[in-house]
Amino acid sequence: MVKELSFQNLQEVCVQDCHMMQTLFPVALVKNLKKLHKLIIKSSWGLLEIIGKEDNAASVTQNFMFPCLTKLTLIDLPELIYLYRESFTLECPVLNVLSVSDCSQLDLFPRFLDLEKVCNMQVTLNLFILFFIY
Repeated sequence: MVKELSFQNLQEVCVQDCHMMQTLFPVALVKNLKKLHKLIIKSSWGLLEIIGKEDNAASVTQNFMFPCLTKLTLIDLPELIYLYRESFTLECPVLNVLSVSDCSQLDLFPRFLDLEKVCNMQVTLNLFILFFIY
């Protein structure tokens, strides 16, 4: 029996200059990141999505909860299109810094922008600082 990956005590993830990586986290791993405080991704030009759908997963709306995430930074990710390519909800109740720069393909808030895309997203955020530079 293969043990499932679990990083339940992981608090900070910083990714930079990973040009061959297309997906950062598998969906099963994300559900265990309850103590994640900071997620910083920079200059990883091959990155297409933050959370990757598993091949055999059913197409149901996923709920991603990051109860401790205070900072999300996405910088210089020209290929990044999705946080997650299927329909999902995202809850980040203590997020106070969201910084997005040079991510021209990213469809971060498609429902709010009334865009018809594959990704439908509902977001619950209490933002203090919000930066978007395209």
